[in-house]
Amino acid sequence: MLELKNLSYTVSDGKEIIRNVNLKIDDRFVAV
Repeated sequence: MLELKNLSYTVSDGKEIIRNVNLKIDDRFVAV
């Protein structure tokens, strides 16, 4: 299982393009 909580990404000019994203994958094998 892969679980990411409260994922955020800010680009170099200070803009937040991803904010508070949650992702949960219950598969047995996960490649990222």
